[in-house]
Amino acid sequence: MLPNFRVPAVVLVFAFPSPARAVDSAPEAAEVDLVLRDVPGFSLEGLVPGTLRLDRTRARSILSDDERQIFGALGLSSGGRVVAFAHDAFLSGPKWNDSPALRRMAFNAIRWLGRAEAPAVGIDPALAALEPLLQSSGFEVKRFAPKDLDRQVDVYCFAGQQRIDPPGPDRLRRFLLKGGGVFTVATPWAFADSFPDFRQLPANEIAMLAGIEFQPEGTVRLKGQVVTRRPGVAEVAAAARKLSAPGAEPRADLIRSLKGALWLDAADQGEILPVIAELDRALGGVIPSAARPLVPGADPLRTAVVEIRSGLNRSLPAELVPALPAADDFPGPVPVGAPRVKRQVELDGTWRGWLPGRRAGGWAAGELRGTGLYAAPGEVIRVEVPPALAGTGLEVVIGSYGGGLENRAEWRRYPRTQRSFPIAEPVTLAANGLGGLITIRVPKGAGWGRQPIVVGGGVEAPWFVAGRTDPEEWRQTLRELPAPWAELAGERIVLTVPSEAIRRLDDPGALMRTWDEMLEKAAVLASVDRSGYRAERLVFDRQTSAGSLHSGYPVAAHLGVDLAKALDARKLKEEGSWGFFHEFGHNHQHDLWALPGTGETTCNLWSVYLFEEWTGKSRDGAHPDVHPLRRQQLRRAYFDGGRDFASGWNVFTALDCYLLIQEKFGWEPFRAVFAEYNRLPEAGWPRTQQEKNDQWVLRLSKACGANLAPYYEAWNLPLSASVKAGLAGLPEWMPSQKLLR
Repeated sequence: MLPNFRVPAVVLVFAFPSPARAVDSAPEAAEVDLVLRDVPGFSLEGLVPGTLRLDRTRARSILSDDERQIFGALGLSSGGRVVAFAHDAFLSGPKWNDSPALRRMAFNAIRWLGRAEAPAVGIDPALAALEPLLQSSGFEVKRFAPKDLDRQVDVYCFAGQQRIDPPGPDRLRRFLLKGGGVFTVATPWAFADSFPDFRQLPANEIAMLAGIEFQPEGTVRLKGQVVTRRPGVAEVAAAARKLSAPGAEPRADLIRSLKGALWLDAADQGEILPVIAELDRALGGVIPSAARPLVPGADPLRTAVVEIRSGLNRSLPAELVPALPAADDFPGPVPVGAPRVKRQVELDGTWRGWLPGRRAGGWAAGELRGTGLYAAPGEVIRVEVPPALAGTGLEVVIGSYGGGLENRAEWRRYPRTQRSFPIAEPVTLAANGLGGLITIRVPKGAGWGRQPIVVGGGVEAPWFVAGRTDPEEWRQTLRELPAPWAELAGERIVLTVPSEAIRRLDDPGALMRTWDEMLEKAAVLASVDRSGYRAERLVFDRQTSAGSLHSGYPVAAHLGVDLAKALDARKLKEEGSWGFFHEFGHNHQHDLWALPGTGETTCNLWSVYLFEEWTGKSRDGAHPDVHPLRRQQLRRAYFDGGRDFASGWNVFTALDCYLLIQEKFGWEPFRAVFAEYNRLPEAGWPRTQQEKNDQWVLRLSKACGANLAPYYEAWNLPLSASVKAGLAGLPEWMPSQKLLR
């Protein structure tokens, strides 16, 4: 049972507007007290909120659990205000309706957002139940969708966990940046699979402009009293000094106090940095490495130090970010004496994306644009953009890979190595204590064309851009530039690799043409013209967030997985790589034609296709589980074992089912059906799994000119009776009984 929690009793009078402050500074403590005014204790029993991460320069916590995990916050952005809670029940549902305390907190928040006792409030139709409650409390209320946010209200409340029809996101951003107040709620963990790039969660698209980020993983742990008080520097410092004393035993209460460093305001976090650094030194320097991985929780104190330093690295203002000693181990040191430079870069400000609905493709992700510069650990980078681009969703990103290690059994590097800064003003300062390549993230829907930007303070990195970089200059100068990481950009893909791996690469142009060919060939099977879409990314890292490789934007690969082959055009083309083909196959999967259990199956259609159609190698040797004998064994085990579709029809067993069709009818029916789905208007999309099953069999049968329903029924795929009727005019196809055994 979740406990009741109480907020401090305060007697304050609402005062509007708030005192003058610097642009994008954090709300003041008194403003938190205003939101919590007259709110008695209340219970969250039955609710499991997610978590928020804050940029302490612009946001402040309202509510957190006893581990300092935040699930309610206030933030500021260019005059606008944001309130965010990490559960939709904070603005809707029975819990909200039945709790006067929750409602009072929400009404206080609306008053703060609107800078008045009774501001005009707009509400998302998904929050219709709010309307009578707000009206009965004296608020003027108008109900309309975000796309219609062009009328005069002071505050807009919206449910931020479902996709918003355009131009809703743009109008919400414009409303906020013109000084409006936005109240958003979402249960982030419940929608993690729906948004491969979680910055595209609608709640995040707005809240991140005010320094609040909904996290796709994690829930609050209400094991005791929920923390609403603000810990002081003295409390955190005292805990650190006790824990760093010789022979001190790690104790849970002291570690909990130590973690209060993540809850401090930005200025106080800067004050506490030396104390945390001293504790780190007292422990001998906690650096998760390949040679000495850190096992989370094995030593709670060492784990806490890494978590705190990693967390501060992701929340401190750029000018306070310290260089972390772990940077020399990974991602690597910047050579002593390497010059810092200022460079004008032409930014491609047009977002191209990928086909909507791609299963693991991160199709809606913001797109990274290289600058050819590297941020040294803890050093401030200055990015200047045309004023018209400020506040439009652009971000400065330092570090090439954003995958976290929180769910990994051991950490071979810091759990988070990437840091991003919204470009809210014409000049943005950015820093990362671990360092990293500097890129600019262009948000979904952007169409700004070519724009000049200036990046200052970075170290030059090896950077090859096909069609722009002079090959001789590459060989003579560029590949020797000092940054520890490099980027190689073709038309269809960008590779991010350690600089040491490309020092002897003579012809990056030929390499990137080979990669481009591979992506073009993959697109042929998907029936897609890649020229209208983004370039993919492949980044190598010491430790990925899942497996040895994983799909998405970017595709990520462990440094030990085919790095040499990735940089050798001849080997890549002649030998192929099941791993690379598999991950980019994931990026081509489509949820509209996904059958049950095929998440790790249909991506391998691209693996087989690329081995045969691109490298010219037989599928029989492409992977042990597609060798004819192994396929026969898997098939026999499935049919002799009772054809258990729910648990047995997956991965290579299911792939065999697809390949038997392909071996009879060729690849063309698959290309034709994929093309149909690509053209399918949203009104015709299959919604349920049964509809997906039925449409796939109907469409593929017609493309093959054969009734495949009996074949799929032999494998136990659930089909509706209407499928048989729809295919009645086609001849039935079934492999021999011997083949299916």
